[in-house]
Amino acid sequence: MIRLLDALRSGGARTCGVEILPRCVRAVVCDAAGAPIACSAEPIGDDAVAALRRVRARLGRLSQVVACGPPDWADTVPLRLPGGGGLEELLVERARAHLPYGVEDAVLDYAGAVSRPDGARRTLLYGVPRSRALEMLAAGDDAGFAIDAIETSGTSLHRGLRHARLLDERRTLAVWLDADHGAFLVADQAMRYVERPLAWGVARLEERVAASLGTPVTTAALALRRPPDSEEVSDAVREIVGNDLHELGAEIERMIGYCRSEFRDRGIERVLLCGAAALWSVRETLDRLSLVAEPGLPEQLAGTPAPGYLVAWGLALRGWELACDS
Repeated sequence: MIRLLDALRSGGARTCGVEILPRCVRAVVCDAAGAPIACSAEPIGDDAVAALRRVRARLGRLSQVVACGPPDWADTVPLRLPGGGGLEELLVERARAHLPYGVEDAVLDYAGAVSRPDGARRTLLYGVPRSRALEMLAAGDDAGFAIDAIETSGTSLHRGLRHARLLDERRTLAVWLDADHGAFLVADQAMRYVERPLAWGVARLEERVAASLGTPVTTAALALRRPPDSEEVSDAVREIVGNDLHELGAEIERMIGYCRSEFRDRGIERVLLCGAAALWSVRETLDRLSLVAEPGLPEQLAGTPAPGYLVAWGLALRGWELACDS
């Protein structure tokens, strides 16, 4: 997690997760048991603060607010560190080598520091330019959101899947696909190993199908959500999205290959499809790779306009977890 402000307010009765994306804002409010009790979404248009204000006006009293940007908003670097030496000094040294901006102008954090059998330590380094983080805090303040912490979307995705008991001891590749972006998360119940963004989402598939066939985007969206053997899924649709699916499949193969070489004890043992990744097109890609996929939709979100709120719910659960621990 990228902890910018960690002095969370007491109470913890209504915690809120806010996902600020290029084209929309999503928010979920949790009750004292971590269950989602309110959700809201607004298109951003030309004014992100105005969209945040509209969302804020619907949510009522809040005790803690946790926010995130899209998956590529922060840089995430998996690291293997030597067993000796101070952890913070090693992280700063590696940040200088891997981040495309100076560490003096960055907010840094890390997840885990698990020892390997060879004595090395494995961790995830997070970095974001300080100016970008301050812009998010300022936008939240202007809209009435007192943001207590900022996280990566992979962190909140991991928390949501854990809370829904969709992760266990098996090393899992979670494939998250949203409208305008996606993400890959390699994790088990205890730890996140790899986070990697995907620069496009299901909207690109829908728009290409609509433009090629001369149909409304809503019709194209329905076609992509049909069962793969449905008559509405034509060979033309498969051909149109073929290049995108090849790109997605290649990225999944790279993730699997990386994990096979990095974690020699065991590689990817299962795949979870989260968000719009449950589309037939993604499932067929995994079938070609001989990977068996499971749905990654928490039962707790069944009453919301799921699956788009999974990341926002995971953000809200951070405040709920800290309130429970306090």
